[in-house]
Amino acid sequence: MWGKSSKLLTGYLRSIVAIVIGTLVIVELAGRYYGLCDYPLYVSSDRYEYIYAPSQSRHIYRNRVSTNRYSMRSGPISKTARLILLFTGDSIINGGNNCDQDSLATTKVQKMLSDALEIEVQVLNVSA
Repeated sequence: MWGKSSKLLTGYLRSIVAIVIGTLVIVELAGRYYGLCDYPLYVSSDRYEYIYAPSQSRHIYRNRVSTNRYSMRSGPISKTARLILLFTGDSIINGGNNCDQDSLATTKVQKMLSDALEIEVQVLNVSA
């Protein structure tokens, strides 16, 4: 009798292990799909406590977060732009991780001004 119940117990144990491993694989793949593994990097600063690491492009929560070489959440500084605006602020300007780069207020203002003035405009985003 013990032999039959031992085989039954081993079969159940294998099924449970397979279910747990399968669940972990599904959770890992879902996390990677939604961008939960590519957080923006921060660096400590004597002047600002912490800032985004310079020159990075990350995807988190299916949103793109990128910084230029000055740790601004903007594109590279243009040498040909005829109008350059600097926006400073807090999380409203920054947008946080839940805001895609193309949805930032500064990105939208840059596009609107470029279209309206018909010149190259750059809006820089210095925020925390």
